Amino acid sequence: MRLFGRASPPDEDFTPPWRHDGHCLIYPVGYPWKRPHHRWEFAELAMPAEFIARRRHLFEPPLGNHDPLSHWLLCRLMEEIPDRGAPIEIAEFGVGHGAILESLILRAEECGRRVNVTGFDTFTTFPNHATDMDLTTRDSVAFTSAIVHRPHATQAVLTERLASPAVSRLTLVAGNLLDTPPPQVAWDFVHVDVDTYLVTAAVLRRVINDSAIIVVDDYYQPSLPGVAMAVNDLCQVHHRIPVLLPDSFGVKRSVRSAWIARLMRLR
Repeated sequence: MRLFGRASPPDEDFTPPWRHDGHCLIYPVGYPWKRPHHRWEFAELAMPAEFIARRRHLFEPPLGNHDPLSHWLLCRLMEEIPDRGAPIEIAEFGVGHGAILESLILRAEECGRRVNVTGFDTFTTFPNHATDMDLTTRDSVAFTSAIVHRPHATQAVLTERLASPAVSRLTLVAGNLLDTPPPQVAWDFVHVDVDTYLVTAAVLRRVINDSAIIVVDDYYQPSLPGVAMAVNDLCQVHHRIPVLLPDSFGVKRSVRSAWIARLMRLR
């Protein structure tokens, strides 16, 4: 992986380009408050060709909900977990189409690691848990039409698709995520992608005191403000900041310079 700084600032509507053939992703990094003495910078991230090739189907519809940078960061974070001879314990809240779990499992294969995977979802229509905090950027009708949907994959489809020699145990738990039982094992890696304030807060309360790497999706998503509010509320109480995934909105708007430092350590 290579990371290069560039001096020229991005255009106002700059959209980070990425190419299947070039295997490069270029995105802006800067301070969100944009004070004059804080100059915007570019950073270029080049991912291994084989990483892109094995995940090409995960970047395209109907599975493609995260760009290659998000997959690369999640996989590299998983690699930070020390190899203690036991499988990595992975949990995902909001499995949806299962693309992130599939990507992590592929990375475990590539690194010669084994994983135990637990996925939580309704596996039916996503319930509308919208509160006033979720409706600060759009009304309840627009929010409901965007959030309440059927998942892209059922438990049966995911069980077949996620089968891999790297998976020691795969458990898919169906139910209301507000009632998720406490973990029976100590998770090493937790990915949270549940869209609303109530569910994000409920999940984080269950895992925030663990030593796991916790990654939260949609913190920078302007149409899902409840996610950021839930994270901020929990951080004030527990004084711990989860990893905030720089998805397509975060990458474009406010990926922090801390990500550059972390990526440099992961070279």
